[in-house]
Amino acid sequence: MKERGGPVTVGFVRVPALLAVAMVLLCCPALAHGAGLQDETAGGAALAPAADTGPDLSISMRNESRTFKSGLSAAEEKLPTELVRLARAGQEHGSAVTTRAAPPAGPAAEFVPALPEPSTAHTSDGALQVYVYVWLKDGVSTRVVDPYAGVTDRDEERHVAAAWVRIDRLCDLASLTDVRRIESVTSPVVYAGSIASESDVILKTAAVRAETGYGGEGMKVGIVSDSADQWREAVASGDLPPTVRVLYDIEGIDEGTAMLEVVHDTAPGADLYFHSGLPNKLTFVTAISALVEAGCDIVCDDIGWFDEPYFEDGYVASYVHDVVETEDLIYVSAAGNDALGHYEGVFRDDGRGSHLFSEGSNLIRAVVEPPAEGTQSRLLQIFLQWDEPWGRASSDYDLFLLTEEGNRFVEIANSSMVQDGDDVPMEEIAVEYFGDEPGVVYLSVALQDGEPHTLEIFIPTGGFFDDPAATPGDAVFGHPAVPGVVAVGAVRADDPTEIEIFSSEGPATITRPALEVRPKPDICGLDRTQITGAGGFGKQFYGTSAAAPAVAGVIATVWGIRRDTSPAGVREALYETAVDLGEPGWDPVYGHGRADALSMFDALSASPTNLSLFFVPAAAEVRAGEEAEVGLTMDRTPAALLGYSITATLSDPAVGEITGVSFPGWVQEEEHTALPADTVRINATGQPPRSQPDGVALCTLTVRGDAAGTTDVAAGPESRVTGPGEGEYVLEITPARLMVMSAPVRPFPRPDGGTYPPPTDPDGDGLYEDVDGDGVLTMEDVTVYAGNLVFIRDNQPLEVFDFDKNGRIGFSDVNTLYRMVQQ
Repeated sequence: MKERGGPVTVGFVRVPALLAVAMVLLCCPALAHGAGLQDETAGGAALAPAADTGPDLSISMRNESRTFKSGLSAAEEKLPTELVRLARAGQEHGSAVTTRAAPPAGPAAEFVPALPEPSTAHTSDGALQVYVYVWLKDGVSTRVVDPYAGVTDRDEERHVAAAWVRIDRLCDLASLTDVRRIESVTSPVVYAGSIASESDVILKTAAVRAETGYGGEGMKVGIVSDSADQWREAVASGDLPPTVRVLYDIEGIDEGTAMLEVVHDTAPGADLYFHSGLPNKLTFVTAISALVEAGCDIVCDDIGWFDEPYFEDGYVASYVHDVVETEDLIYVSAAGNDALGHYEGVFRDDGRGSHLFSEGSNLIRAVVEPPAEGTQSRLLQIFLQWDEPWGRASSDYDLFLLTEEGNRFVEIANSSMVQDGDDVPMEEIAVEYFGDEPGVVYLSVALQDGEPHTLEIFIPTGGFFDDPAATPGDAVFGHPAVPGVVAVGAVRADDPTEIEIFSSEGPATITRPALEVRPKPDICGLDRTQITGAGGFGKQFYGTSAAAPAVAGVIATVWGIRRDTSPAGVREALYETAVDLGEPGWDPVYGHGRADALSMFDALSASPTNLSLFFVPAAAEVRAGEEAEVGLTMDRTPAALLGYSITATLSDPAVGEITGVSFPGWVQEEEHTALPADTVRINATGQPPRSQPDGVALCTLTVRGDAAGTTDVAAGPESRVTGPGEGEYVLEITPARLMVMSAPVRPFPRPDGGTYPPPTDPDGDGLYEDVDGDGVLTMEDVTVYAGNLVFIRDNQPLEVFDFDKNGRIGFSDVNTLYRMVQQ
């Protein structure tokens, strides 16, 4: 379904985002000065939660935005605001736009409008290109993009490609009638041995191991995060096993390595897999697909896509929903770290077309974090969405970012896309902040045209709201909000009853296709846990990124012991046995509470498990002196780690002998008593595969026929199958029947010189009553039998046609068969 492309044919060298944006500032100096908008006196509003722009600036911003939109071409209407400005710069100055590393002087010089760093790069000849999603109309192949861009990923089923496009070709690509819209590839947010994780003790996976001796053996856990390229450092320190399977990776901050360590601490026997989910949403769904294909029982990610819809399930959420519904796995996702960076409210007009965040205030205040040590700037990202259908928005909103210069408000940047019926209900702003201390900014939302709707704003990176109008609730969105996904919040390892102040609060409200209030988050794990810091990540792991893999380890440990439990049953046990925190029952802060592996194990192990053993085939035939194979099979896989001790016997030793025993590939240790024999004791342990429709093989017996007759092939009553902790299953055993014949059964001759189909034994009693082989007993069987008594005596194994069981073939057998037909 999804196809990953190779490297783009033109070579390029990545440059910091601030350089790419500085190029635009040289061409569009008004952008660095609030786009030429008027200033307005702030009047000390920085100290008050209810600031207001004043009438002049508010009206000026709306008018400037309206003027900007009225000058857009049809192609430019398909582009985000910053891409429009880049495209115009490329058309005016060519693709090789001059760059500079420092922000310009002037008002609001500490802030520079930007595209996220992964979205810009230069080709080998110096041309600026941008990384974008190209969304196409239904039924259109992504190959239409190839003449205009270097495609890195494509999804033909959903008609979208990720591609690098030179800025002087952006409008050419957007002008294609098959192109619906073009969006910047916005980096997702990752909610982020010699060292043992606190999660192992507090979430009680260690207690389950102590009781059962089981630590996730046979379970496969797949992680999707930014990168794990330094995972071998953790192997060297003993905090990861050398068997980690990295399916695809990029250079990054190694949050994936940290997540793998947490899983290994809580489920040390589990097999670990990793696939990077970056750099785009197509890569992300490809990562999930690859882990599913690898057979992962649990997939866990910590990635949030803020350009996905907030009011409905979008591209990523729909894909994850399909995986949860169709695959025998459990999907775990970090709920998010967005409680401090979220606002939601219905648009209220202040009389000038701007939204009132609170009485008397058409601004909401936020704090910008200063650059991290050793860096020059901090990226601040802001996303606005409103409650209209994705791709069909007709209400036209704009988003503005302001700061204060002295006692005046100054616009830093705006997002002014056109929404006129076939667009996405979203505006986004990204700026680089160069200040040495925390900065203060304000957001304003204007309605240019259309109806008032519920607004939702996120600040995913670079800052947080510092305003009483902000709303921490309803901040879980995207694929963590999908029903069936285990959305994980974070409580502190140093106080495991206390929620982290940034942990995203629920519920998750979806309005399309119908209103649905989803109870999210589902559960809490721990953050502030200790890790090795491989790859320079740091030795203490914060955020729901740390909590999610801890819960994945809990699930791997307990589900591996009761692998025959459905994913829905496992989730139910996880939630019902959680340590209740906050309000009784589920609540939007803690979900169902803190995961408790031991209580979950006790709940799933409360009742004994019945396991059916049977042989395949249920009936077999062999001539004396020849051999047949009979497989001993269990109806399902009750646990990811099993041991069994089976006594296989033949009920009539005179008929045959067991001459061999073979084992499937999942068996790791095996032994059996000496052969040939009519009874053999078989012992084995291993990690069986998931339950299969036809059952799961335990072993295969080879049986030789010695003399004509019938014998049962059975497993004796002392046979045992055990799971972790010596948990024993109640066995229901169905034997097989082996018929040893003195000669092969042959088809009966027809009067016309041909033959009937081979005779069959419909009821498995060892007698072949279906003489003409048509599968039913009729008078035709009696007629064929009566006309071929000599043929039977000379060519058939007499024992299977001796219906009266007197040791001879004669007319008495005809009468007996007649009575069988009449019954």
